[in-house]
Amino acid sequence: MLYQTRDTARQLLGEHYPARMKELGAVLTRVAAGRKTSPFNAAQDVVRAADLSGFEAIQLLAAAVELTEQFD
Repeated sequence: MLYQTRDTARQLLGEHYPARMKELGAVLTRVAAGRKTSPFNAAQDVVRAADLSGFEAIQLLAAAVELTEQFD
């Protein structure tokens, strides 16, 4: 499911995908470090706290997938 979310973000953002993932990845990295949690848990926290839905939530979850793959 998360990989499908990432693929959707990649398709919809097109050439803007790498820059957007870099931007959101930096945010998630800071949130995760501050909360001492994983990027995925940080993404879920941000989505809930900001009451995000739709494409905003998809982008954050896609960024979490990208960060997780970097560390594997």
